[in-house]
Amino acid sequence: MEEDKIARRNWWISPKLEGWITSCKNSIENVLQSRIHPRKSNP
Repeated sequence: MEEDKIARRNWWISPKLEGWITSCKNSIENVLQSRIHPRKSNP
């Protein structure tokens, strides 16, 4: 019963979380790429 409650809550939260995590990942990747490859962002 407890797992079912948690699963239902996760199903409701996950779309928002996934969007937030995706945007965080993208911004982190952009920062890392600009630091690793500065010539690409500053030609």
